[in-house]
Amino acid sequence: MNRLKRTEYKVHFKNGQNHLINPEQGPLALLPEERHMSFYAMMALMSAGAIASWAFVTGNAVGVLIPVKYAICACLYGCTVSFAIHAYMVIQYNRWGACMTVIGRKTWGHIGIYIVILGIGYPATYGWGSMPIIMLGRSGATLVEDWGASGLGADWRVWSIIALIIGLFITYKGLKVIDKITKIAAPLVILIIISVIIVLAKDYGLSEVWNGMPKGVSDDPITLKHNYMIAVEIALGVGFSWPFGLAAWVKSSKTEHGAYSPSVYGSGVCWALCAVAPAMTATLSGLDDPVEALHSIAGPFAILWLIMLFFANVSSVMVNPTNLAIPLTSLFPKLGWRNAVIIQGLFIIAILWPVYYDAFGVAISFMGMAEAPIGAVWAVDCFINGKINLRHCYAKNAEERRNSAYWYFHGIRISAFAGWFGGMFFGLWMYNPYSGAIAVQGFFDLFGAMFPAAIVGVLIYLLVFYLYEKPRQISYVDMFQTIKEYHAEKLAKQQ
Repeated sequence: MNRLKRTEYKVHFKNGQNHLINPEQGPLALLPEERHMSFYAMMALMSAGAIASWAFVTGNAVGVLIPVKYAICACLYGCTVSFAIHAYMVIQYNRWGACMTVIGRKTWGHIGIYIVILGIGYPATYGWGSMPIIMLGRSGATLVEDWGASGLGADWRVWSIIALIIGLFITYKGLKVIDKITKIAAPLVILIIISVIIVLAKDYGLSEVWNGMPKGVSDDPITLKHNYMIAVEIALGVGFSWPFGLAAWVKSSKTEHGAYSPSVYGSGVCWALCAVAPAMTATLSGLDDPVEALHSIAGPFAILWLIMLFFANVSSVMVNPTNLAIPLTSLFPKLGWRNAVIIQGLFIIAILWPVYYDAFGVAISFMGMAEAPIGAVWAVDCFINGKINLRHCYAKNAEERRNSAYWYFHGIRISAFAGWFGGMFFGLWMYNPYSGAIAVQGFFDLFGAMFPAAIVGVLIYLLVFYLYEKPRQISYVDMFQTIKEYHAEKLAKQQ
């Protein structure tokens, strides 16, 4: 197979500039000069977007189960290991400059990508993305109650709806505005975490905070071991919940290293470390709501911490509307950016019925069971099938899709879906988050359920791929068509 000669194009944009104002908002792959996020900018973005509300809900959910010294281990393992696996996908997203809804057609098929994204990814992310919106609302309502206000101003739903409107406005303005906000929000969140740890260690004693048992939890070794594995499942659910939220950010990174490392450090390591403070508040208070737990033990710092938490959550509020709006422009190219942002008003459903927020541990475990095999299969496929035919990913009509390399079986890739369903059902058989039923106690206490579910999913995928799909694969001569040439051709047609 011969590499096609690289062709350089001179492209002139309608706005008179040599780049799009917010190129990531469009359906096309990004040119190298359109990637504007530096390593530090990616670190600030991935840290601020993750560690504000989500570090608090994760730490709180784990802190009511086990002592802080074990909680930090569960969070580090769960968040970092699972995220490091998923984050391998960002290398391809950044290398090709395209969204997961485009690159993902290689893994799932032209029809399969719609099933995965719209069937699992979006519903789960709407629940997941409601967390910072609700937490910001409850922080604001608790704050005005402390100041003596009542009525509509003390209704957290009102504050959450205001937060949603703010988040949608920031999303509409684009990633460059978000970049500026996160550079302020990230240090602010870190300041909250450090101040909480210092105050609690001083008031309660570092040894008591670090080694103390959560209220109402037995110190029996069997109970602790069982609770630890449940905590690991929650943390794994957090890390495994991100396969649908990566491409929106990382394709704008200037380098592949700047895409992968900040993703792991920010949404993995920083997330886990910043979960220490809310784990402390949960252990000391015994309350499973992070805002209530923080407020109950803050003492004279209550108002200050609530104000800081309120503003810090702005960074998280804008993350998921952006995660969801950007892929929509690739799934439905005629939709337009404004309409893609308006659709994110669906978050209001999760605000009015906060089932996900009120049952975070159960919800995130179910979501992790569904998404762990998805992310693992996706990442492994990126590793063993690194060559991507971008033209075939962008097939724009039914005839082109049927004749493309990624049509597979009626638009669905059997190996990937077999791995997804097989891994998910194995995980749910091993551990039911709703009832707490465990199929094999000894196995669960050693390995949990979510990580084995991901491994089972990958094994099934590999088996079907090598026995059924690989012998039938077709090589296309334009596999090495350059991204820049393709992108320039597409843009030239639009002039």
